[in-house]
Amino acid sequence: MIEFKDNQNRNVWYYAAVQEATNSHEYEREDNKAPETWTKLLPVRDWKALEKEWSNANSSTNPGDVIIK
Repeated sequence: MIEFKDNQNRNVWYYAAVQEATNSHEYEREDNKAPETWTKLLPVRDWKALEKEWSNANSSTNPGDVIIK
């Protein structure tokens, strides 16, 4: 998984939340209360390109316009 230099201490309260948020993954769990077991890391996405694609598709010359596709 992707790990960050400023998130190496597995004992701090935020470690798991950061890892969960920054690593796309598939998982299994027995029920909604059980912890996840990661089964597969997914490829890192190019978020900048995805944001640009979304922005271009949803842009308007007049910020008050609503575009319906």
